[in-house]
Amino acid sequence: MGVYTSILYQHLVIPVTAFKATVGTEAYFDEETELWVWEKNFDIPAQSDYQVKLTADVDGNDVDWKGYISHGTEIDEFMWFEGESTVNGESGSWMLYESPENPNVWLTSDWTDEDNETVADATFTVMKEGDNEGSWIKFEADATAELDRTVTIFDASMDNEVTIMWSQAEVNGQVMSEAHFDDTAYHCWDANLMDTTCE
Repeated sequence: MGVYTSILYQHLVIPVTAFKATVGTEAYFDEETELWVWEKNFDIPAQSDYQVKLTADVDGNDVDWKGYISHGTEIDEFMWFEGESTVNGESGSWMLYESPENPNVWLTSDWTDEDNETVADATFTVMKEGDNEGSWIKFEADATAELDRTVTIFDASMDNEVTIMWSQAEVNGQVMSEAHFDDTAYHCWDANLMDTTCE
């Protein structure tokens, strides 16, 4: 989990805070560019004010998104993230760039959310060159399954995959990690979070 802790706390704080800042903000249509635009100021602790401009280019059932972030005289509308989705939000993807100093794709995400609202998934993949390149984490929800939540983590630096499945309501579940348990079997816990025999 170390690689993903690093992702969440060191690299995502600015673009994620920027995207959240646009939620609930009213968009306007720029007739010159033919884009929908959201603009908002936001704060990052100990880093003062930032500005975000999110644009959407709607073409039939498809939307192309771009997120630009500015910060005083240091950053001027750097495109920190971009993506595409269906108009109804059932599927899409994002590309996150590392920083204005290193404007390379650092992280991608892909998601689906079926219209029956019972099945959804999202996968985040590290694209930056280095030991963690190719590492990914996938979240899945399936309201029709007994264990209706799943997280799968692949750490490329250790060539290790962990799968965790659990019931959101009952909290029982199971985990498989060859690196941790030295086998490929599932190991289970009950509703009291105590180890139990897998059925």
